[in-house]
Amino acid sequence: MIRLAIALVFPIWAAAACIRVDGDRILAQDLVGQVPSFRSIPGDTLVGFTPLPGASRILPVREMNSFAARHGLRSPVISQDLCIERAGAPLSRSALLEAMKKALGIEAAHIELLDYSKSILPSGNLEFSRATLSPPPADDSSRAVVWRGRVVYGDHQSASVWARVRISVSATEYVAAKDLIPGGAIGREDIRETSVREFPSHLPPIQSLQDILGHSVRRALKTGEILRPRMLVSMPDVNRGDTVTVIIQSGTAWLKLAALAQSSGRTGEIICLQNPENHRLFRGTVIGKGQASINQTQGKEHVKTPL
Repeated sequence: MIRLAIALVFPIWAAAACIRVDGDRILAQDLVGQVPSFRSIPGDTLVGFTPLPGASRILPVREMNSFAARHGLRSPVISQDLCIERAGAPLSRSALLEAMKKALGIEAAHIELLDYSKSILPSGNLEFSRATLSPPPADDSSRAVVWRGRVVYGDHQSASVWARVRISVSATEYVAAKDLIPGGAIGREDIRETSVREFPSHLPPIQSLQDILGHSVRRALKTGEILRPRMLVSMPDVNRGDTVTVIIQSGTAWLKLAALAQSSGRTGEIICLQNPENHRLFRGTVIGKGQASINQTQGKEHVKTPL
């Protein structure tokens, strides 16, 4: 009874801590610390493969003693199983920030790291991509977002990581000084400049007022709404009801006539025109402000003459 009690409290051998192996292969040299006799085996001899990150693998006594015997060692060389785990470490804040700044490519951007993956990860390259960074809602650019990345290790293997971040950059934005509606040319009094800190957009910003003035908006904008390039559209070079100078070319001959625009259009667009003398309708291509052209040399059978 006394011997049994002692055995329960003090087992014959205690389980050793897991051997940490860097890489996806377990080599003889990795086990020398637990099995000193393995020094006589070439260090790069393959014993097996490491488990997935975060898991452990047991190398049974029988297998290890058989391995030793195949390499000329007298068995047994061990009396207990060996525990193997892949070497790794948790992510560090500095490594995360460095990888994200590199992926973002904006030196002046401020990245506030709020939370991130805490799991043990193998040694490898930490990578983030701008493509996996989803923007916050348009009406709350200061909201934190989750940026997903990966650690690339071993033979093209990878482990997913994530970070919850708040990202901002300083920028000069142009906002509507009053409600704007489509169809009207934007003037200087319709726009004001403001300095903001905002989430970096994938789209290029409006560079100057000259990119706005004289344009119109595609949709109605509320006072204070930030203008983006995709919201702007050029004003028509010809408006319905305008008197248009039409240049008609046929071979080397050409003539001009005045016509009334029946539709609006920008340079390069085809509009409907009317000869005010005979009221005949025809089509022409807008070539500039108040100007259109008809080339009767090209596609003659499809050109409806205004004369």
